Amino acid sequence: MFAAQLEEVTSGRGELVYRDPATFFANTFPTNGLRALLDQALSRIAGRSSDPIIRLETAFGGGKTHSLIALYHLAQAHRPIGIEQYVDPSLVPDQPVRVAAVVGNVLDPSQGMRHAHATTFTLWGELAYRLGAFEKVARSDQERIAPGVSTLARVFGDAPAIVMLDEMARYLEVAAGVPVGDSTLADQTVAFLMALLEYAASVDHVAVVYTLAGSADAFSAQTERLLERIQALKDAEAISSRHEHVISPTGENEISAIVRHRLFEQVDPAAAAQTARCYQQAIVELLGGDADLPAHAGSAGYAQDIEESYPFHPELLTGLNEKVSTIPNFQKTRGALRLLSRVVRQLWSERPVDTFLIHPHHVDLSSEEIANDLTSRLDRAVFKQVIEADIANPMAGAKAHAALVDDSQVQAGKPAYAGRMATAVFLHSLTQGVASGVNPAQAKLAVYTPGDDLGLVERQTEALLEQAFYFHADATRYRFSTEPSLAAVINQERQLVGRAAAKAELDRRIRAIWKKGAFSPVFFPAEPSDIDDRFDMPRLALPHYDAVAVETTDSNTPPPGAVQHLFDRAGTAEGFRTFRNHVLFLCADASGVAHAVAEARRYLAIRRITSDPQRLSQYTPDNRKKLQGLGDQAELTLRVAVTRLYRVLFYPDAAAPKKNGQLASALLPAQEQGAVARDQTQFVVRFLRELGKVRTGDDPGIAPAYLRQKAWPSNASRLTSRQLQKECATRIGLPIILDVNLLKDAIRNGIRAGTWLYYDPEKQCAYSKESPETPLVQISDDIELVLPDAAKGIAICGKSPKPNGEFPEQCPVCQNPPDACICAVERPDTGGNPRKLEAEGAPAQAFQRLADEASDRQVAGFTRLQLVIGGGGPDFLRDLAAISLAAPQLPKSTITVDVRASFDLPDDARLRVEYRGPWKAYREIGNTIGRTAKNALQSSGRLSLYLDFPEPIDPAGNQMGSIRDALVRLNTGRVAVVATPAEGQE
Repeated sequence: MFAAQLEEVTSGRGELVYRDPATFFANTFPTNGLRALLDQALSRIAGRSSDPIIRLETAFGGGKTHSLIALYHLAQAHRPIGIEQYVDPSLVPDQPVRVAAVVGNVLDPSQGMRHAHATTFTLWGELAYRLGAFEKVARSDQERIAPGVSTLARVFGDAPAIVMLDEMARYLEVAAGVPVGDSTLADQTVAFLMALLEYAASVDHVAVVYTLAGSADAFSAQTERLLERIQALKDAEAISSRHEHVISPTGENEISAIVRHRLFEQVDPAAAAQTARCYQQAIVELLGGDADLPAHAGSAGYAQDIEESYPFHPELLTGLNEKVSTIPNFQKTRGALRLLSRVVRQLWSERPVDTFLIHPHHVDLSSEEIANDLTSRLDRAVFKQVIEADIANPMAGAKAHAALVDDSQVQAGKPAYAGRMATAVFLHSLTQGVASGVNPAQAKLAVYTPGDDLGLVERQTEALLEQAFYFHADATRYRFSTEPSLAAVINQERQLVGRAAAKAELDRRIRAIWKKGAFSPVFFPAEPSDIDDRFDMPRLALPHYDAVAVETTDSNTPPPGAVQHLFDRAGTAEGFRTFRNHVLFLCADASGVAHAVAEARRYLAIRRITSDPQRLSQYTPDNRKKLQGLGDQAELTLRVAVTRLYRVLFYPDAAAPKKNGQLASALLPAQEQGAVARDQTQFVVRFLRELGKVRTGDDPGIAPAYLRQKAWPSNASRLTSRQLQKECATRIGLPIILDVNLLKDAIRNGIRAGTWLYYDPEKQCAYSKESPETPLVQISDDIELVLPDAAKGIAICGKSPKPNGEFPEQCPVCQNPPDACICAVERPDTGGNPRKLEAEGAPAQAFQRLADEASDRQVAGFTRLQLVIGGGGPDFLRDLAAISLAAPQLPKSTITVDVRASFDLPDDARLRVEYRGPWKAYREIGNTIGRTAKNALQSSGRLSLYLDFPEPIDPAGNQMGSIRDALVRLNTGRVAVVATPAEGQE
């Protein structure tokens, strides 16, 4: 079909469409190349000035042979209707002109060409025979020796003649196997061609037309293998370059016109113009809505392309011309005609509705003829499996992936968009290398028909990418490949990952992502007893997403009943919860559950592949690398999915409606991949800080008056510091205090402000704003805060006057009289020994302050240091352990320990420790205390470490620095330091 044969036509045989001049020209579009050829060749034999040598250069199927047949018919004096479209009628001869047309693949240099009166064995013998002068080259033909220019002059004589040489590259390959003396017949043929071109250039009545294959032609590879022969032919071209006219029979912009002219008797121009306008209007409207289509598609120029290509869509012809036709075996225009004729015939038979143009997706790949044209015929047989798996399965009852994706949409009356997209992309995928594939925007333009839902096209394409075995999406292109798509492999593996396994992975990640820190996470509580009713550390409860999933779009969502029940009740008996201000709930967003499960399944699917060395070895190194990258991406994507799943926060708020159980709601902001922290508890803390619901150590202090007003029971005149902590955990109108030092600072500031007094039962006195020192505040059940109105009769620490109005001597640390001192610090005497230096704060701060004060007072050395830590809860335990670890690292000194501490243990047990003595004896005791205290529910106490140095140490020297660094390195909290200057220094 559409395969013109020059030899058949010149012999009076062949199909009527080529053999009959009238029929031939009726089916021939007058391309620029064809008109140039006819003008040049006919002008030459008419004796007018023109080039004697014409070279037709294009790929097979590009119109070379068709052009030679047209020249042959006119050289035989035929004048078809409409001749003026092709050539000036005056150039057509009145009588037939001699034509010697030789096709290389017809010649047989071994057996010869048998004619009525002779047998020819060479190109020159065949030419001479067709010109009626074989006898003049008979000997040269017999000996296979190329004749010279003078012999050719006798062969041609004075009468006009046209020489047509086609398929010479193929002939040269065969001739190279025939030895002629020390050369070959191919060498002799090249020499003859050189002589022929030289002769034609020297006379004015001979035209030589020969063809050369383009670089992408099916025989270009054979030509490359005959480099020496082809180079000789190029040398012949160089000799004739002054007289040669190079013509491409078919221009790239003429394909559509040729196809239309050949396949349709007529095309309605009004219908073409109307269709172009409809497409343009629809595309312009889509582009106005930021649709992902090429910007040029809405231009007047593209509308003109539609009109000129009608009834074919421009993208169909572009794909065939720029992609498929570059495959050598497709044979360019001839291949396009063959393929499109089948498409048109099928459409004409089926007449599908709403077909305004013939799009790429109308190339029905379920047709065996069409599929073979695009696979086996093009040496792309492996693409047959691509068609059958992903685009069109010929087996009865079986469906390709595109059909499976389209099933539900087709049943709903929608077009098969996945199948359309798959076919369009397939036509762009048959070429190899970087040109393979098509830009997504161009692919959508190729399948779009006015009225289509472009959004649905995109969604169906995404679904196809997940399911199709061979459909790939690279950075900027869609393409089919014979290698399975990793997306499809992963999707297939994902089907093997059950929902239970995926949820188990989700559960594991939820437990890992929300870490214990400022809050103590409680994972998947099912009943109130799962959430301890505690005041010491706030609880962040994360109900299981299968148990509680909140439908929400804003921050005014009421808590589910299960959450309210967990918030209100506590313990196995489900009594009322006391410390409700210390319980928050982070719940799953119902809209994110399915997505999180899907991402978990995808992650596990990739991990199943990448963790199996045997399976991984089946992939190319590039795909193994891609799989590892996809695994890393899936890890991060799953983390993001989990954080976006748990984003509905319920927290206690006095302003929340009572019907909501005084639980306010908030939506945590969605986190991008780069912002997802590994500890999501800290993210919750930052969010609550912005809401003002929590206070951390980085926040401003709490005003004592605020605590007096909001946390102090209305009928109480005195309150333990522990009870104040519990009140803060009970009253939901208060912020959640995440750093107990904030509460200690507030108590200390309250003492200084006169808001309350701090009564220490061990000292039997209370610190007030009149006290010269403030205590190291402890949170315990023993320490009491007393309102000023109720403090009558309580001794004020440091303010008991003597009869003469002077104040008695006191220990600077414990504030007791000398005879009751518990600090083992040498008492100042009345002989004028210098006062001790004191500092308090973080270790670095306290030691720097001590060094500054020593410098100001010109103290050159210390003989004793007292390190004091105190407090309660986890901070006290931490500092207690830090001091025990620090002691062996301290400079040479005599170390004495004084510790008093109490620990509340499980089962209502309580441990009280009092020790005063050397460090060596304390070391084992301290280890026992440390092991026991790990299980303590509450702890409080005070420890003093005394360092007596054999020689005074420099306040700013290395020894002081080593003590400071040891405490800093061990993350010790607040510490009080009391330094005794060396004798005689102040």
